[in-house]
Amino acid sequence: MKKKDGFLLFAAVCTVLFFFAGCTCCATVQEQKGFSPEILLGNRILESMKNGDYEEFYRCAGPEMGSRVTQERFIASEKELKKKYGTMESFHHVTAFETPSVGNNLWKVRFLRKGRNGKTVRQELMFRLITGYDGNKLKVVSFGFL
Repeated sequence: MKKKDGFLLFAAVCTVLFFFAGCTCCATVQEQKGFSPEILLGNRILESMKNGDYEEFYRCAGPEMGSRVTQERFIASEKELKKKYGTMESFHHVTAFETPSVGNNLWKVRFLRKGRNGKTVRQELMFRLITGYDGNKLKVVSFGFL
């Protein structure tokens, strides 16, 4: 596979994983205190990605998203993220934008990898989570790295 084709495949997988999947909030997210359910949900999604924990991702995402994002796709996407950006070192919630009808939250995510010269390369990306409510259930409208 050509390098360009590999990148296009990576971009397609990330699009499926991060932009078009619906997600329902776990009960444990709603039960915790101190943070909004949207922030807790985003933290759980990022933590599951950081740890390569598909089961946690699936518990948070629910069966609807799990049917779209299989364990194989999750693992492939994780490998591509690590290859391109390195290992996810940390993340923290930066802000919630005031928007009508949806929650719009951003996290700063730091990745670490070794550069060609052997030195540590740090790279930060933004992670955006857009959520809404279906009745009283929190749903993910979209999410992904910017």
